[in-house]
Amino acid sequence: MQARRAQVGVPESPRPAMAHAQRRGTAKRRALQRGGGSAETEAAVLAGLRYLKSIQRRNGSWGRNHRHNKYGDFRVGKTALCLLAFLGSGHTHQENGEFQETVRRGLDWLISQQDRPTGHFGDSSAYGHGISTYAFAEAYAMTRDPRLRGPLRRAVGRVVTAQMTSRERKLDGGWPYYYRDPDRRHDRFPRMSVSVWQVMALKSARIGGINVPETSLQRAKRFVLAAHDPRLHAFRYNHDPEWLSTSYPTLPGTTPAALFALQLLGGDRTGEEYQTGLRYIGRRPLMTRWRRYSDEEFATRGLSNLYYYYYATLALFFEGGDAWKQWNSRLTRLLVGGQDRDGSWRPVSYYAEYARDTDRDRVYTTAMSVLMLEVYYRYFTPLLTSMEKSK
Repeated sequence: MQARRAQVGVPESPRPAMAHAQRRGTAKRRALQRGGGSAETEAAVLAGLRYLKSIQRRNGSWGRNHRHNKYGDFRVGKTALCLLAFLGSGHTHQENGEFQETVRRGLDWLISQQDRPTGHFGDSSAYGHGISTYAFAEAYAMTRDPRLRGPLRRAVGRVVTAQMTSRERKLDGGWPYYYRDPDRRHDRFPRMSVSVWQVMALKSARIGGINVPETSLQRAKRFVLAAHDPRLHAFRYNHDPEWLSTSYPTLPGTTPAALFALQLLGGDRTGEEYQTGLRYIGRRPLMTRWRRYSDEEFATRGLSNLYYYYYATLALFFEGGDAWKQWNSRLTRLLVGGQDRDGSWRPVSYYAEYARDTDRDRVYTTAMSVLMLEVYYRYFTPLLTSMEKSK
């Protein structure tokens, strides 16, 4: 792949950016109080962001330069997750502040990794590309920086063209681990976890003014609904018969991810599929001690499963009511109590091993934890603002 060398910059006049920052700051404070956050959760967010800033690589990326035969270059997805954490707290590359340069360098590195002909970000799987597209979509919608528009449009085009087309209704409209590249093994079954990141990216890009075909979103919605399995009382991770015949026919993060996707795509909140998602989370409450649980508890109850925590937090926040209050009470105890003095969170998730988190490099665990603690006001960022207005 040929990398595109370009850089984002600061606005010619800082005044518009300062005005936007002040308005967002006011909205953020109000949302924090209304959503159930506190000075304690905000202190945890700030400490987490400072930790992430401290371990950013000189070239602007996060994570070690490691190629995985399944996920590709981990740095792509990790860098995008970190950018989302900074953006989620209102920090952009156009506003003076502690993290302005951190965000700018992260965006620059991702742009340098993008293959111009295809729009794909680096040697990454669909995970890495989808999360990166989402980060660019949020950054563009927040700043309207024209230098982000081209990379974002190419990235969105990549997501749209990679959406699976199949005569089987349950497969059509989803996204697999790998796009149809000749140099990477193609995954025949689209997966919910991968697909929801693509949906988040497309929805955010559309809100920012990027053209996204409505048919792509409607097909994605049908794919999510078709994954509902009444026998499992959950949503399927994928439709692979071999996977469905195992002792773990689905994974904990799948159902709350599907629930959140239905919220994004305008699903019927009174429908059985939506209600299944709520009941699934209700049967798997958070534990408030930050530690690693057994693989069995991870795979069935979602314990120490940050992916499950993340999507359940988003879905329940937008559902509101007593379910959110109970979840949030446990969430704050878990995350605030589990944070280390340096602002990071110790890797406890089975997935953290796949992400190559270590005690020296806690990028995935810390970024995901920060994103959850930003949920109280993250809806003032473009994607979640639109959802809040539609409630």
